[in-house]
Amino acid sequence: MNNLIALINKHCKLTKLNIGSGKVPWVDWTCLDELDSAGIKKCKFSKDCVLPAEDNSQNLVYSSHCLEHLDDLTVGRLLSESKRILAKKGRILIKIPDFDLFLNGYRQGKKGFMDNIIKFWPSWSWKNFNITDNDLNRMSYMFCGYWNKHYGDHFSGNIVYGPTSYNGPARMCEKSLKDLFSNQSIREITKELKKECLKDKNMKSFNHQNGWSKVDLVGLLDDHGFKVLASNQSSIREKIGPTIPDFDFMGHWSMYVLAEA
Repeated sequence: MNNLIALINKHCKLTKLNIGSGKVPWVDWTCLDELDSAGIKKCKFSKDCVLPAEDNSQNLVYSSHCLEHLDDLTVGRLLSESKRILAKKGRILIKIPDFDLFLNGYRQGKKGFMDNIIKFWPSWSWKNFNITDNDLNRMSYMFCGYWNKHYGDHFSGNIVYGPTSYNGPARMCEKSLKDLFSNQSIREITKELKKECLKDKNMKSFNHQNGWSKVDLVGLLDDHGFKVLASNQSSIREKIGPTIPDFDFMGHWSMYVLAEA
């Protein structure tokens, strides 16, 4: 199917671009990812990357659950590049984990607020390092987590289920985590967790390493010259939802912000 979609797209003028698409291409879209897959244009996301599109050539840029995996410089570059390639009045839709939802659930004392977020937590590896599978550590993992060199690679699916494998949250004591999530902003929480993850000498790669509140994300888009149109999921669905094949995927725990170039 990927090869068929690639063939169809070869004969289309593509004016929609998906940043961090994963392995499955979409008809009538340029899909970018760091993974090798038929129909996907490979692109290494970095502070110097150039999106493969001409200036003012795209009507829509979409990114779903990608930016939280990247550092600030890379995120800034992708937003600047998106601004470059979008036509006047072209739109950008950013979809990331709803960090406000997680943090509010914790601060309001809700039980099981991290249930039904993802189907399988890699908590089998947490047991290797005496990390408890609970709401606090699941939330920490969503804000900033990593895997070690013994684990393999999470994104490609080449995973080693060994006794020294680890893919999980920063290895912090419960008291320190509670203090962090009780008193700091989302931006500060991710920064502190990232510092803790980097203390592991066997660290190989981050999973999530960044996070924003809705206010933060709106401000970030504004700083890059975009005009924010909506940040309510239902409203955005009405405006643009049918255009995007996976609009509702992970929607119950996602934050959406729609903006215009």
